[in-house]
Amino acid sequence: MSAFVLFARLGLYPVTPGVPVYNIASPFCDTATITLHHDKTLQILAWNHSAANQYIQSITLNGRPLNQVWVRHADLVNGATQELHMGSTPNKKLGADPASFPPSIINTDPQAFTTPTAN
Repeated sequence: MSAFVLFARLGLYPVTPGVPVYNIASPFCDTATITLHHDKTLQILAWNHSAANQYIQSITLNGRPLNQVWVRHADLVNGATQELHMGSTPNKKLGADPASFPPSIINTDPQAFTTPTAN
């Protein structure tokens, strides 16, 4: 259960066992930095985060905008910066396009998610 709490506080969660991706959700904190192997870091920044601003308006990963609410493990494991811009109302367009839905174990080859996305 402690892993669930940690993931929830970070705003990342591995929903589908065997598929190396994380769904992105609202974090519980403004910033989080995780030290990875070889002194790399994963930094999660929630800009404008407050009790009133709990909804993700936009997401960038390493400066690249995402229109999906999930991220590959391979894009985080060697160091990354994920920025969430928060607001007081949901952005109903973020991740709404069926092409941006998270992968399903039913029709996904997990190996397809082991290499980082090109920047």
